[in-house]
Amino acid sequence: FLLIVGAMYLMLRKIINPIISVGYILTVAVLSIAFDYSLPTALIGGSLFFTALYLTMDYGFESAPLYKRILYGICCGALTFLMRVFLKTEGATMAVIVSNVLFIYLNRRNIKRAVKFVKKPDFRKLLNKLTGF
Repeated sequence: FLLIVGAMYLMLRKIINPIISVGYILTVAVLSIAFDYSLPTALIGGSLFFTALYLTMDYGFESAPLYKRILYGICCGALTFLMRVFLKTEGATMAVIVSNVLFIYLNRRNIKRAVKFVKKPDFRKLLNKLTGF
């Protein structure tokens, strides 16, 4: 209960953004219903709320587009559910770590793709504009 109160306070102060947390918790809930897993056990058991409300709030995702934040939450939730069901372990923290590594790679690919389209500057034209010669 106090975890949720603390997270609500941080959300009201606009320190954390709830998009990733909501995607994370909803993914675990939807997969629990779809695979006939106990919903209260999936949501309350383990460290799901702590992980969703605090560990997924990485400042690296502040500038990420909305779709990447939602996809990150879904990826964390799916990995957590898969680790709980198939490995029979509490895998919330490991799911966040694996998702962070995955999304660092995806962000780096997008940066490389964007850099390919940047034209090489013509320094002679720039020098002529600056000096007036």
